[in-house]
Amino acid sequence: ESRPALPRHAQIWDTDVLVRLLDYDSDKVDLISLSRKVVTLLVVLSCQRVSAIHSIMIDDVFWGDDHVTVKITSLLKQSRKGFHQAPLTFKKYSNSNLCPYYQLKLYLEKTKELRGGIPYVWITTTLPTKRAQKQTVANWIRFCLREAGLADFTPHSLRAAAASKAISISCAYRFSYHNNRFSLQFKVKDINRHYYEHKSIPMTQVINWEGICTDESS
Repeated sequence: ESRPALPRHAQIWDTDVLVRLLDYDSDKVDLISLSRKVVTLLVVLSCQRVSAIHSIMIDDVFWGDDHVTVKITSLLKQSRKGFHQAPLTFKKYSNSNLCPYYQLKLYLEKTKELRGGIPYVWITTTLPTKRAQKQTVANWIRFCLREAGLADFTPHSLRAAAASKAISISCAYRFSYHNNRFSLQFKVKDINRHYYEHKSIPMTQVINWEGICTDESS
């Protein structure tokens, strides 16, 4: 285009600001607060679109001793012939306030009696209980951003912010170009040390801008 649209934001915010807000004991908070926290934590950790996290179904969550694996079985924006979202693997960490394993398990336990036969993970926090819509999930994230002083940014901006954080702490990454699409992939080997020392999110996955997220075993 001769006159392309300008980007909505001219800067990328630091995820540490948001993470500090989420570092609190979730055991005794109300359901709406827990829902906001868990959704936001998973989006930041996985670099996924809100639509991907919103689509998670309970039967596609698999628990290991030290990790939880989430399969995305719904068609997403980036799904195409020969490519679909790979499973997301979240590690278990000692800081339960920010541990995706602990927080997701806590959420499912607290909503078990409320959800009835709803097969999706995210449910509404008011009666009658039903599946939370994508806009509701986005609003949960937007609330956390506002509380962290980031009201000018959107839930989708979490993807760029998390990717920027990975690069800023010298995580290995590479660009690739295929079928008119750019892909940005990180090998996140040092980010766990960075976040652990700063009491922030511990990420040890390989994060692909297109959505692939697997364990870093090497």
